[in-house]
Amino acid sequence: MFRKFKHLWEKAQLKSSYDAVIIGGGLHGLATAYHLARNHGMKNVAVIEKRHIGFGGAGR
Repeated sequence: MFRKFKHLWEKAQLKSSYDAVIIGGGLHGLATAYHLARNHGMKNVAVIEKRHIGFGGAGR
């Protein structure tokens, strides 16, 4: 049912600290990350997603 996706980049190395860590790469998680970066000047925002961005309800 689901296609296998090829990663377009290598897995990122985790940093020792972030300005914010967001759990979930759906619409709300990505919007929150964008808001924090744009409106609050946070440059080190991590978005943690179990599968791939938009896989859950946002991708249906």
